Amino acid sequence: MRYPDAMAMNDAAYRAMKQELERLYPPHQFVAFNEGRICGDAADFDKLVESLKKKELDPDRSMIVQVGENLPDFIEMVLC
Repeated sequence: MRYPDAMAMNDAAYRAMKQELERLYPPHQFVAFNEGRICGDAADFDKLVESLKKKELDPDRSMIVQVGENLPDFIEMVLC
């Protein structure tokens, strides 16, 4: 899957589940999405990244959000 498509899928999944995440996870918990599904969570960002690597998931192709934090409606990414 192309990177922009993967990120769009993760973003859509996050926005659809935002309220549910706030009920299921404590505030400030980090939650990762990959291919539109939750693939991990942790209280510490670095530990979540390590967990993704152990599952052989690329953290750069995952979307990590922090429960209770708001994302902007639009993010422009420049890939170098």
